[in-house]
Amino acid sequence: PAQTGTRQAKAGRSVPRRPALLMRLTDRHRITAATWNPAAADLLATLSTDGRISIWRMVDEQEPHEIRSLRLPYGRSGRLAWLPAGRQLACATEDGSVSVWDISSGARRTATLGDEVACLSLSAGTDDVLRAVYQDGSVRRLVAGRPGPLRARRITPVIAAAWSATGHRLVAALDGGVLEVRDDALDLQWGRETPGDALAFAWHGDAEIVLADRAAKQLIALDAHGRALWEINLGTPPTSVAAADGVVAVGGCNFRPHLVDLRTGAPLTGP
Repeated sequence: PAQTGTRQAKAGRSVPRRPALLMRLTDRHRITAATWNPAAADLLATLSTDGRISIWRMVDEQEPHEIRSLRLPYGRSGRLAWLPAGRQLACATEDGSVSVWDISSGARRTATLGDEVACLSLSAGTDDVLRAVYQDGSVRRLVAGRPGPLRARRITPVIAAAWSATGHRLVAALDGGVLEVRDDALDLQWGRETPGDALAFAWHGDAEIVLADRAAKQLIALDAHGRALWEINLGTPPTSVAAADGVVAVGGCNFRPHLVDLRTGAPLTGP
């Protein structure tokens, strides 16, 4: 997410070594979360500090068009996730609830999943199960379209977490410098020491993890068994990281994204 009220959309179809600025998305309030629709590449959902969720249509060099504005029922911050079909959007807020909107009608359904605590990760797997990971180590689940949450499960309290795109694997950083990967049943697959405590994660499929260390200004790629594939120094603190189609994009304050080759770690662009 951007650190100011202005967002920059980068060219998804441009050559990675020559990224082009397509448009700017201006909001009066700071944007704290953003996620692209998995079924419609021109739709972006953003969450602002005033508690407003906006759905933007962003086509080539045209001005962004806000097609729907939604309001959080509680709080002003949270985590966003699209359901796989791209017709519903979910937001987990710090009061322990998850709201799901139908984008075509604007209808909302809200369920309380547990106590008030910071949500670190929200993901909707291919099974339409929303999985929210909270700072206290609780993993709370909600099946889209069904009343009431599933029984919550718990791991050790965490400081950062991310589900893989399928929802079958969870990477979590524990307080004390341990990195763990667990399956959907939360059984431990592997663990290793982690370099810092200010981390952001991105999955590439279910097998590769990219770890951005804000404090050390580093980017590290790990394979399915936790082995380091490569490690690079960024020179600037990363605030977000994403991986797709063999390219890693790292965002931060007031610079264009770092683009990195996922296979080799070779920089494609600098900030």
